[in-house]
Amino acid sequence: DTLDIIRGKFSYRGYSDSLQAFTLYLEERSIWITVWARNKDHIKISGDVNYPELIQIEGGEVNNLLTAFKKDNRDIIKRKQDLRETIKANEETDLPASNEAFYFELAELKTILKNNALSFVENYPSSVASLILLNDYVLENEEPEKIAQSLSLITGSAKENRMYVMLNNLVSRLLALSLHKKAPEFN
Repeated sequence: DTLDIIRGKFSYRGYSDSLQAFTLYLEERSIWITVWARNKDHIKISGDVNYPELIQIEGGEVNNLLTAFKKDNRDIIKRKQDLRETIKANEETDLPASNEAFYFELAELKTILKNNALSFVENYPSSVASLILLNDYVLENEEPEKIAQSLSLITGSAKENRMYVMLNNLVSRLLALSLHKKAPEFN
């Protein structure tokens, strides 16, 4: 659906018995945020569209935990976004060679966020927020064995969530393709 923003606010009503992801696209679909909601959740969204990863979504357990993670990692997430913009600008102006140090710093920031997400999973194993952080910060930056170990910590209703099933299936495929494993049949 399309929402009209009037004086910086919008309202949307929907119906869902279970926790669902709703994606809001901004800036002609170049930026998006995901809101997790179910019936009777009242959600408040605030932040700077220039830093979409830092947009705060309050209301409901999952949104509140994810926003707390963002607040705890605000400086790291902001610097990561700034580095990405600098790298992009350098590549557009034929200065990609100057990006080497920026790529190194970006990798360090991703490692910090990955480790913080892994700690979060240990502290909140029964929350869908843990699955979201595994997907967003760990999946692309960690060995399949470590991801599988983190998934094994997931408990309760989070383990019944379809995101858990998706991550578990993906990790199983990655483990099957790991070094020193027998290659799957192909032709």
